[in-house]
Formats: sequence, structure tokens, C-alpha cells
Amino acid sequence: SEEAYREFFASDRVDQLFKELVLDKLAVSQIMLLLKESPLSTGEMSEKLGLNPSDISRYMNSSSRHGMVRYDTNQKRYELR
Repeated sequence: SEEAYREFFASDRVDQLFKELVLDKLAVSQIMLLLKESPLSTGEMSEKLGLNPSDISRYMNSSSRHGMVRYDTNQKRYELR
């Protein structure tokens, strides 16, 4: 029914799914564009993008596991692979 449809799309669950599927992918894309220019620390990425440092860390951990970035322990910065 139309009412069920409206309730579903107004729900917190849909907001969460949107965040996970769209906003997270957008943030990772923005981070990758920044890293294409130069290696950056979590704090630098957070500052440039206005994102929470813990979210940046989560994105970088995931991206590292997928082989997209690596963390340089000497420079303490992430860089593209």
C-alpha cells in the first residue's frame, strides 16, 4: 500500500541503508581523489573533507583490506597502492 511504502522510506533503517550504500561510497571516492594527489594522514583527510576522523579510519581500514591503500608507518600517512 502507499502508506506502507511511505513508512518504509521514512524509516531510520532506510536512512541507515542510504548512508551505508551511498554516503560511505562517496566519502571513499573523495578520499581516493585526495590520495591521488599525495599521501595524507587520517587527520589531514578529516580536515580537508570535514569528516569525522573515526569514519576516515574505518574507511581506510576497509580500503587497506581491499588492497586500495597502504599505510606508510614511517610517514604515518596513507597512500594509494
